[in-house]
Amino acid sequence: MEFYREVTFWFFETRVWVILGLVLVTVDVFVGSMVLLPLGIACLLTGTAVFSSQQMWFGDFVLFETWRDVAFLFATLSVLSVLVVKRLFQKPRRQEPDINDY
Repeated sequence: MEFYREVTFWFFETRVWVILGLVLVTVDVFVGSMVLLPLGIACLLTGTAVFSSQQMWFGDFVLFETWRDVAFLFATLSVLSVLVVKRLFQKPRRQEPDINDY
C-alpha cells in the first residue's frame, strides 16, 4: 500500500513533470535524435494539465482521480506528440524513378 501512495504522490507532483520534460527536451537538443523531444513535450503538457487540475481552472470538474488517469493522459499526449513531430520534421519522399527499374 505504501508503494501506491508513493506513486500517486509523484504522478500528481507538477514539478516532476516539468523537470522531466525540460531534461528530455534538453537532452534531445544536444543529442539531436528527435526521439526524446515528443516525450518531453508530452511531459510538459501533462505537467500543465496536472497544475490546472490542482488550481481548479476547470471549476468543480475533476480531471484526474487516480495516478492511472495521469499516466493515460501522458501516454495519449506522447503518441499525439510523436505524430505531430514526425509530420513536422520528416522529409517528404520525392518521387524519383527507382534505380533498379530497367
